[in-house]
Amino acid sequence: MLWLLLVNCKEQPPTTGREEFFIEAGERKALEGTALAGDMVSSERLYKYYLYCVYEQDKALYWLKIAEKNGSEDARSCLRHMP
Repeated sequence: MLWLLLVNCKEQPPTTGREEFFIEAGERKALEGTALAGDMVSSERLYKYYLYCVYEQDKALYWLKIAEKNGSEDARSCLRHMP
């Protein structure tokens, strides 16, 4: 059984943060609107995009704060542990 699990793992190449959190420009604009309207998931996605894909820390922090405002416990925890 373990062999079967290991074989299946080999078939899927590992993904990077950049691949996992990438957002196309058109979708990004739509997410910005929904995040600013209070959608927690959109704001979290934008935070991860700017942190892991384009490495823009100022924008990542902006969306992290929006995510906290939108009720994200993950964002709240991250901000609480920042210096």
